[in-house]
Formats: sequence, structure tokens, C-alpha cells
Amino acid sequence: MATIISPSKLSLSDVEDKFKLQEVMEPEFFPECVENLPQLIEIERQMLDRAKANYKYLSKDLVLEDLVKMVVVSPLLDLAGFYQPPFKVKAEYEVSLPIEDKDEDTIVKGRIDILVAMQRGLGGLPHERLHQDASKPIWIAVIESKRSAVSLQPAIPQALVYMLKSPQTEQPTFGLVTNGASFIFIKLVKGETLRYALSKAFDIWNPGNYLYDVLGILKRIAAVTAKS
Repeated sequence: MATIISPSKLSLSDVEDKFKLQEVMEPEFFPECVENLPQLIEIERQMLDRAKANYKYLSKDLVLEDLVKMVVVSPLLDLAGFYQPPFKVKAEYEVSLPIEDKDEDTIVKGRIDILVAMQRGLGGLPHERLHQDASKPIWIAVIESKRSAVSLQPAIPQALVYMLKSPQTEQPTFGLVTNGASFIFIKLVKGETLRYALSKAFDIWNPGNYLYDVLGILKRIAAVTAKS
């Protein structure tokens, strides 16, 4: 019988070793975070200013994971256009991924907090088609949210495991981890070698409003993926 483990039990070192992942440090590998980011319009900036103010007010108490999704993540997904065709958003999407191990059968099993995907040539993404080869969806982003008091470091290997389940092999898969205050993007490229890179951390507590950058990157990722 296979051993079932949760992605939350795996460190980044575990994920790199078990799935033969290599981190890429060169910025050229992840241009989607810095190049050709769209300019936001005034109403978008106003809505993000409100989201930041809401989070800062609520964070005077402990902000739980579901509240992070409501206050910060949901407005970002809305403004990025992910609640409209051709995109589909799935919450608590179950995935399982086997680990190749000569000593024992091990399966990593968990739930993606939020999966944004797009059906090739279609406006819909039926749940039952999500893994059919005939109509493989494009996974736009795997989003993991944590409560405000939690560091993002444990969320990175968890998101990477989920991203490895992406059905596409020719296009990159992107991830985003957040605790409401900080945001880190992840890019995974499959091939002979599995490679990934992390963006810098975008922190809501810094001067200005880094939610502008987060939204710009989400829009850029959506545009890049839609063209692939």
C-alpha cells in the first residue's frame, strides 16, 4: 500500500531532491515579473488601495487564510480578469502526485487553494476534463494563501508540488504564494530538467502599494499564457 503524505510536510529541499528540481537564479529565466507589465488604470489603483487599507485594518487582529482570500486575493483575481471567460477558477482542487522511490510507493496528496486555468480554444473548463489529453487545459496559476502570521517559506514547496501536476509540458506553469501581506511568484518549466525560479517578495507594508505590481504580473502571466 502506498504511503500518503501531505505537501505541507515537505521542505523545499525535500521537493528538490524527490522531484529533481533545480532552482534558476538568473533573472532572464523569469522575465514575466519585470518586463512588459501593463499599466493600471485609475479605477484599478483605487480598488487596490482599498484592498491594502482593508487588509492593514483587519491585520490588527490575526487574519485567517479564508479572510486573506476574500480581502486581498479575490480582488486581484477579479481585476486580472480571471473571473471571466476564457478562464476558470477552482477552489480546493484535489491533486495527487507519485514520488519515484525504489524502496516504497509514496504519493503526495493535497488540495490547491486556488487554481486558475484556461481551456484551449474553449470558454469553459469542465472539472471532468481537467486531465483529459484531448483537451488539456492550460494551468495559468496555482495560488496558495496562508494566514497572516505564517511565513511564506513553507508555502513555496507546497505550491511547487501542485505545479508539478500541471498537464502542460511545453509552456511554463506559474504559482503565487501569499499570506495577505507578502507575495512571491513562482515559475516552473518542465523539460529534460525541471527548473523553477522565485520572484522577489512584494510586501504590502512597504511604502507605496505593491499590489499594483502583483496585479501587473498576474495580467502579464495571463497574456503570455493565452498566446502560448
